[in-house]
Amino acid sequence: MIGTILLAMLTASVVFLSLHGIRHFRSAPKVTRSRIQYPAPKVSIIIPMRNEERNAARVLQSLTNQTYPNYEIIVVEDGSTDSTVDIVKSFDVDLIQIDTLPPDWVGKNYACHIGQSCAAGGYLLFTDADTYHEREALESIMTYVVENEVDMLAPTIGHNNVGFWEKVVQPCVFNIHFLLYRIEKVNDPRSKYSIANGQYLLIRREVYDAVGGHERFKGAVSEDLAVAHGVKKKRYRLRVADVRHLVKVRMYHNLSEIVSGWRKNFFTGVRREARSALIAILLVFFIFIIPPILLFFGIICTISRGSISGLFIQGVIQNVFLLSWMFIVHKKCDDSAGWALLHPLGNLVYLLIMIMSTLDGLHGRGVSWKGRQYRIDGQ
Repeated sequence: MIGTILLAMLTASVVFLSLHGIRHFRSAPKVTRSRIQYPAPKVSIIIPMRNEERNAARVLQSLTNQTYPNYEIIVVEDGSTDSTVDIVKSFDVDLIQIDTLPPDWVGKNYACHIGQSCAAGGYLLFTDADTYHEREALESIMTYVVENEVDMLAPTIGHNNVGFWEKVVQPCVFNIHFLLYRIEKVNDPRSKYSIANGQYLLIRREVYDAVGGHERFKGAVSEDLAVAHGVKKKRYRLRVADVRHLVKVRMYHNLSEIVSGWRKNFFTGVRREARSALIAILLVFFIFIIPPILLFFGIICTISRGSISGLFIQGVIQNVFLLSWMFIVHKKCDDSAGWALLHPLGNLVYLLIMIMSTLDGLHGRGVSWKGRQYRIDGQ
């Protein structure tokens, strides 16, 4: 009896969260392609780079070809040992090279800090080297920002998943993040709820200085979240918007990079709170891992009994809703919907990454990123 009740509760939870997830994925306002109709404020685009020879040319080609009429590009190169510098020098952009990293600084944070100190724009755009920007991207986004009086933009950007593990794991990760972060609360100026996207952080210069910039959060591994929290704390206007059709990113190229990257980011992403991390871990386990297992045993019971079992029916209901949800997630990630069939594998991989990241953070262990060692607690 108790087992039947628990199973029904799980089914109800899966159905509710599936419907909520589908609605939530569509809740971010979309930035439309548009032309700016008034004097364009200057934007300083700051790109930190360290060993980015596989990405540098692509991102710079896309950014030097923008339709926006008033911007500058500043590349801050941070001790690269590959051909990054030579590639950057072939473009008409400002190049700043860092020789040493001061104590207590995370490399990217210091590069962003140095870049903004040389910037002349009234708006600062910190963007990663693995991004790609459509020609109308900056003009369309700045039109939206100015018209809506946005102080800091936390956009949802498109994802270019190429390899097997990217297509299997990355959509599952993005889905969980969307589920945990409530867009409507972020966009509510009365709420202190905040989120950010370090791959594309657009902020008014005045606001950036008011919250202390990267210098205030120099040791934070997830500096974007720290800046966003400071913006909301001072009651500036933070806005989430959908720019997936304008800006895309390929974050990681293989399973090793996926594990290292999210292992570095997950625990800081839940603000280093063990309770929040545990909730996320249990959510993934019970909502995404258990239902496929229950369906498997439901099939076994049905075959052995020669009649349809209750476990099989519950398993079918759970997995139909989950697959419908994941079909939409993969389509939003510009992947074939068929990849949703492998969501149990993708969620299992991310579950293990979340556990590792949480243990690293709780025990003060570090992770290696871009040839440097960082503690997950951001110290």
